[in-house]
Amino acid sequence: MTTRAAKIRTIVGGLTASIIIPAIPVSIWWYNAQEEREQHAESVRTKVRIPGVQTTDDRLIENIKPGDVIVFDRRCEMCTSGPLSFLNCLLSKRYLCYPNNGTSASIIEGSSFDHVAVVVPGYSQEIYSDSSDLLLLEATASGIVAHPILTRLEMSRSRTVLLLPLCAPGELRRRDFNLTREVDDHPTAANWNEEEKIQQVKAHVRKQLIKFRDANLRISQKYNYQNYHSLIGLSGCICYALGLSDKSPSPANPSAWLVVSALQSAGVAMHVDGRSELDAKPEDFLRDYRFHEKNSIRLRPGFKFLHPIALRETSR
Repeated sequence: MTTRAAKIRTIVGGLTASIIIPAIPVSIWWYNAQEEREQHAESVRTKVRIPGVQTTDDRLIENIKPGDVIVFDRRCEMCTSGPLSFLNCLLSKRYLCYPNNGTSASIIEGSSFDHVAVVVPGYSQEIYSDSSDLLLLEATASGIVAHPILTRLEMSRSRTVLLLPLCAPGELRRRDFNLTREVDDHPTAANWNEEEKIQQVKAHVRKQLIKFRDANLRISQKYNYQNYHSLIGLSGCICYALGLSDKSPSPANPSAWLVVSALQSAGVAMHVDGRSELDAKPEDFLRDYRFHEKNSIRLRPGFKFLHPIALRETSR
């Protein structure tokens, strides 16, 4: 009995040590990440804002419209939602980003975009409200959430954040971001005549995005999506890495799944097959579907994303 009890104590001691020893550095990392997050939040909250003076963020945000997409190259070490969220971020960068996903290089050398969000209308009753009312809808470890764009950008600790402006058929948005080409400087009569049609398309996109926003925020709260986000992301990423994504009910990347679903519901993205939203990855948004048959987001005829605009670029 004494020998048996000693073996049991040895086994239990070994298991306990195998759990506690790795947990110590993880706990220290998590504590430091949360402390840094709180300090950053406080600096954002106490930031001095001069009335009537526009910052660079203000000038960029005032040209953002519903349907625009924002991609993030996150710092995994800054994840404050827990070890699972941290692991999900690491695996997403390892298997869903170039060069390990079998695709061409990212548009920003050295970046690996592992998260994406879509701009949706806010809660203003006006049909065409200004950009201050716009929200950023995204799937995160905190649930499916919608935050004001400026707040979300200021709180972001990502290395690089890119904006992909969405153009409706016939719409001219290049001059908004200083991307004007000669052909855009002199709109033809046909362009002006199509303005009413463009506004109708944009109003439809806005209406559908509002419905999508409300439905998914409600579903997230009802089913406590925040409890499953990291597990869904991990299972989808692992299945993609093993080549089993076509048999997996989980999306390869939950944030990309949400954004593609939003664009599909608004009539912007195409339903190529039953898995187009499940197989989507954040870096797919950076590839033009006209030149990349796979690993890209296929939009309906006439819709297109402009060249990415850098909202945030920091040191590696």
